[in-house]
Amino acid sequence: MGQSQSVLGEWASAHEMICKILSGCLLIFSLSFIIAGAALISQNAGPWDMDHETFEQATSRQSRYGGGIALVMLGVFFLFGGVTSFCCSFQLKFFRKAVEPRDYNRPINEQQPYPNYSSQSQPYPPMPPVPAQPPPYSE
Repeated sequence: MGQSQSVLGEWASAHEMICKILSGCLLIFSLSFIIAGAALISQNAGPWDMDHETFEQATSRQSRYGGGIALVMLGVFFLFGGVTSFCCSFQLKFFRKAVEPRDYNRPINEQQPYPNYSSQSQPYPPMPPVPAQPPPYSE
């Protein structure tokens, strides 16, 4: 079981790093696609009455407008993928901690002593030792 835990831990740490890099790249691509698409949409919106525009001008403007809409939709898709990849990397961190091998000789909830500084007092006074057996009952 120990060998499979270390293999799963290494797998999770490698995929965690891959998901972080992938999410960063996807977020950068999504922002660039959304900005470029918004610029194409705003420059090629055109008037509602197409009285002073030839057919060739209208079709080229409409194709650029449609391209801008496609870029915005692609940017939103990449944004969703980047956020999903970031969430997967976050969950892989917890998975890696869950499968890492443990030292069973060390108690899990071992209390660590406070560092002893000569100029400062300890935050809590030390507890008196608890006797193993209660004192005998006497009247």
